[in-house]
Amino acid sequence: MNVAFVAHIKNLIIQMSKFEIYSQNTLERLWPIQCTILVALIAIALARVARQRCCWCCSRSWCSVYILEFLVISIPTVLSVNLLHKYVAHILLGAILALALTIWRTKCLQKASRREFEFGQRPALFTLLRTNVYLLTVLCILAVDFTSFPLVFRKHRTYGAGLMDVGIGLFVFAMALVSSRPKRFTDLRKMLITVTCMLILGMGRTIVIAMIGYGQDEHEYGKHLNAFFTLGFTKLFGTLFGFLARSHKHLLPLGLVILIIHEVTLQCGIASFVLDPFDRTDLLTANREGICSLPGFIALYLLSQYIGQWIKSKDVLSFEEIKQKLIHLSCCGAVLWLVVISSVMVIGIARVTCNFGYVTWMLAIAVTMCALYLFVFDIVLDTLLPVNKEDHILELTNPSEKGLLGNAASAATISKIPTLVEAINYNGLVYFLLGNVLTGAVNIFLNTDERSNTESVVILMGYMFLTSLVVSLMYRFKIRIA
Repeated sequence: MNVAFVAHIKNLIIQMSKFEIYSQNTLERLWPIQCTILVALIAIALARVARQRCCWCCSRSWCSVYILEFLVISIPTVLSVNLLHKYVAHILLGAILALALTIWRTKCLQKASRREFEFGQRPALFTLLRTNVYLLTVLCILAVDFTSFPLVFRKHRTYGAGLMDVGIGLFVFAMALVSSRPKRFTDLRKMLITVTCMLILGMGRTIVIAMIGYGQDEHEYGKHLNAFFTLGFTKLFGTLFGFLARSHKHLLPLGLVILIIHEVTLQCGIASFVLDPFDRTDLLTANREGICSLPGFIALYLLSQYIGQWIKSKDVLSFEEIKQKLIHLSCCGAVLWLVVISSVMVIGIARVTCNFGYVTWMLAIAVTMCALYLFVFDIVLDTLLPVNKEDHILELTNPSEKGLLGNAASAATISKIPTLVEAINYNGLVYFLLGNVLTGAVNIFLNTDERSNTESVVILMGYMFLTSLVVSLMYRFKIRIA
């Protein structure tokens, strides 16, 4: 018994040394990655302020508002993963100081304590967080192909933390956040339609890549699998497990049990099977990364779904109620970050296996973002810049503005969420798919590895403009696909 235990400990130490599970660099990278994600939050908040402050002095056309929001959101977000990546912490510090000064000078919290808060079953922070995820994911899948993209942000094939490692995990969180636990078989039928679409997209991507000879890193999801397969199967099995749960409260223990079992199997040899350079001789070994990481993503889905159900509330909250919700989110985030730090030092963070460390890291980032969006938008901005739905109307003041940009609707009320943010969330999967298609086109025709830093920024801005324009037009005409 003792001999076997000692042998297991020696094997674990060898494995930790072999894959460099514990690395000081991993801990050091967690902070700049979080700061980079928060830059998008800052940009979205600035877009909300700019739209309300500038709407009176510019044409209130859809086109003008789109350009304003696009520039305010996209410029800092693009630069944060490119030329200004070393200064994201300084940007965040400046934003925190500006926010603190604004709260102090305007007595924002005192004003907030005297008002009620519209919350409901679909809080604004859901839309904001989901758009934040989509925006960074679509940006990074092209930005990574330029030499100006920081090496510390790139994906890791074994253990480690990079900004590119965050994408699939937060995508699963965003997907689960708005998914309700199925209660009837009709709910399962609706789920099957979504899953089928994702799997078709996955197969289509695999076939197209094989036909055109476009390179794909086998160490991400395997030789034949890709992110669409992971999202589809995660949605499928996550929904089935949720259907077995008697209530949403059971999603938490169910997700934890699956995650712990998954981590135990990884420690018992599955991690070595995935990470060692075995030949890809059959379907299992060829796609071992995507297959073996699936239980971890299912656990992440269930835990994210539980968090989403917990955040949802009644339509109107008092200040004390929303303050308690913010405190609970903040405490949960703090605990998760402590678990993440402990995981880095004990079992590491591995996106490729979706291990315990990776799942808790994704939850820590997501819960932190939920708390910040709740505070910045629901408490601060809604108090200082309340939206008057009767006054803030987008009208086509230019009679010549007809056709595609001017015929859909002559007026639309401004919500407290920027229109571009609503548009991206409205067709998030289309936005992601369009980003994948344009990324392939840019790589084929523009030789991204030969572009200068300035050229890469220009190309990325054009790329973001096109992807955002398509979903914005779809949102304007209320065309929703996925």
